[in-house]
Amino acid sequence: MIKCDAKLWNESQNVLSKEMGHVEKGQNRGRCEVYQKSVNIPIGSPYCYALQYWTFSVLDTLRNPLKKTGLVYSGFIHLKKTAQISKEKMQVGDLIFWKMSGKINGHIGRIRKVLRAGWCLSDEGNTSSGSTGSQREGGGNFTRKRNLSYPLGRMNVLGIVGIK
Repeated sequence: MIKCDAKLWNESQNVLSKEMGHVEKGQNRGRCEVYQKSVNIPIGSPYCYALQYWTFSVLDTLRNPLKKTGLVYSGFIHLKKTAQISKEKMQVGDLIFWKMSGKINGHIGRIRKVLRAGWCLSDEGNTSSGSTGSQREGGGNFTRKRNLSYPLGRMNVLGIVGIK
């Protein structure tokens, strides 16, 4: 659990919802350049974490609970120092982190709806729109159906973080 004002947390999820459906114009180009700039990563870089960071920074840069980075794993390690991490319990609004074993590559989403048997709907950037295609290096911002027990490609869940 992260220490974050509930109003900021909820409003950032509303901002994220409005970003769903944006499609890239070229690989990691287009609308996503705004997210990349918010964390000072090169245009064209993977942006799933940058999108999540941006949803808070457009509301309140000073109280953004996420680390200013483009690297999912770095953001997770930062939260791990101050937040309680779960691998099983999830709620609407929680952040879900994945990571490739032995690498720093990862992915992040924000839980839109909790379903049954470990399933959820997750709002994500830099993913594909359907059940096939790149799960973490796709063509835009989409809501995806995910399960905590199943790997995301070659990535496993690192943890889930919500607010206190």
